[in-house]
Amino acid sequence: MRGGRRFVEGLIYFDEDRATSWINDKAGRALVDRLWRLRKVNARELADVLRKAVDSGSASDYFVVFARDVVPYDVYEVFTSRPCYQIKEIDGRNVKMADLNCAKQPPSNTLLMKFLLDGGTVIWLGDIPFWYVTDPDNGKDKVDIWNAPLVSYFGALGFVQVFVDYLPQPAVWLNEMTYRERLSGFLRRWLHRPRLPLVLSKRPILFPPELKVEPSHVRKAMAECLQIGGFVPLATTYVTLGLVVRIPLPVSVIDPTRGTLKRVPQDLVEPLLKKLEKTQMFTRRAAGFSIGAGAPYISTTLGVTTESGQSQPILAGGDRTPTGLMSFFEAYPAWIRCVGRGVFVRLWDNFIEEKDVEAVASLVDKVTKDILRA
Repeated sequence: MRGGRRFVEGLIYFDEDRATSWINDKAGRALVDRLWRLRKVNARELADVLRKAVDSGSASDYFVVFARDVVPYDVYEVFTSRPCYQIKEIDGRNVKMADLNCAKQPPSNTLLMKFLLDGGTVIWLGDIPFWYVTDPDNGKDKVDIWNAPLVSYFGALGFVQVFVDYLPQPAVWLNEMTYRERLSGFLRRWLHRPRLPLVLSKRPILFPPELKVEPSHVRKAMAECLQIGGFVPLATTYVTLGLVVRIPLPVSVIDPTRGTLKRVPQDLVEPLLKKLEKTQMFTRRAAGFSIGAGAPYISTTLGVTTESGQSQPILAGGDRTPTGLMSFFEAYPAWIRCVGRGVFVRLWDNFIEEKDVEAVASLVDKVTKDILRA
């Protein structure tokens, strides 16, 4: 197992007093029952365990499976004041949107990110990680933080989010994540191992190609991933019709006509798309989209460092508007992100109902064994 042959305790986070998104209560309870070897913890208990692990330098002795797919504020305290949201109407619904004036606590200061940086393992199921956080004053509600790039999925893990239109896309598992170097002793077992379940992808991701680690075999992949703070794809899908979420970061610039400061949104996604165009097949140029943003994006030269310590270069690109589609391109619904000495694993990129529990749990069993003994 990672870090030596010592006992690693598994936890499963499930708390009906905290919000969830794609994992309903019945499915969450069924996951807890199926993964009975893991110690169930609620939000406060999870915070206590992570705090003790970080304080004692024993984060690598734990892994956490999330059976609720909204990050609990108890372990991801990213607001500098409370309440830190504004009510906005989106598609006829009143949504709590993070206030950028206070959603700016560096993720590295939070318990969850400290746990990862110090060697812990997180296994995430369901909706997009770090798209929401539970409302700290009403845990059964969630606050959208996708609009606050410094604390969202981009600031925490450094990936770009894809929205698949209409029906979810089928995903293909990359079965190279095995112990191929041990074929002589395990060949028969490897050839007859259970088939991985079919997965449909709704929210795959893109990431910088220079951070991609090929899953040739688990030990080599994990060693390289931890060394460069990279991504290991576990499954791939081809998006036939999808949208890339743009990440605007307001920056103050001098208005040349008036000599005064003005705020303009800088697009953090454009450079990644340019890189991927050189390594992947796109049927047409993508401009992507941005939720709730109406102004054109004006690219500039900028650098953003994510919590993993990897710089995401932002290159000059000219004016872009937040319209347009991207079609038939490769994206990743299941993946490993190495953060400091720890790993964040996303496995199931779709709704989880009771009928899915056995398939999801079998994936958790397989990946925890592979990751923890790497």
